[in-house]
Amino acid sequence: KQKEIDHHASHSNLINQWLHLISSSMFIYCYAIMYNDYESAMYIGLLSLIIRQSGHYIFEPPCHEKEQAMLGFDTENKVKICVTYGVIPALIMAQIALTTDVQVSLAQAWLVVTFSVVFGRVALLWYRYRFV
Repeated sequence: KQKEIDHHASHSNLINQWLHLISSSMFIYCYAIMYNDYESAMYIGLLSLIIRQSGHYIFEPPCHEKEQAMLGFDTENKVKICVTYGVIPALIMAQIALTTDVQVSLAQAWLVVTFSVVFGRVALLWYRYRFV
């Protein structure tokens, strides 16, 4: 039932399906290079995320009530996640540049943000839906 709601709410447009195929291929490539070149994997992965979510935002009709049934991942929340992926690493880099001599790459900041967003989202869903 969940997959059916997801498909009708978020994946009915052919262009969006094509963008998902492209971004999924990019993610697979990222997994392949992650241990040898994690910085490139982070940059490609971020681009893949933007491609994937832009397909929802640009090409899919608004189906927020259907999407809301899928544990809160509606288009508005997806856009917030993408914005967070851009803003938080920039803030981390600015903070580090202004306060220390520590050198941190943008990919390292994105890696920290990725783990924070994923584990933060899991914790929020755990709390909200009482998965105990």
